[in-house]
Amino acid sequence: MSKPFVMALRFLALLAFLLALSVVFAPDPATNSPYVSALSDLTVGPALAATCDHTKCNERGSFGQGCSSTSLNIGCLGSRTGGCSNKHC
Repeated sequence: MSKPFVMALRFLALLAFLLALSVVFAPDPATNSPYVSALSDLTVGPALAATCDHTKCNERGSFGQGCSSTSLNIGCLGSRTGGCSNKHC
């Protein structure tokens, strides 16, 4: 056999040996170890868009009676003082 072919076989044998060692000594992912990241099993729910009530403030500016339906992407917000303001949705 030629020398480059023998060297390639040795390299592949060494690579296979190192791969086998990493599989044998790899930690079990299901164990409860203090060395596991706290973020490894973090789950996040789906992100949902906020709803819009499609109302706007009337000229009177009072909350409740002053809000009327609209096709625009705005919502009617009331304040503690009885005022009204529009928010973009």
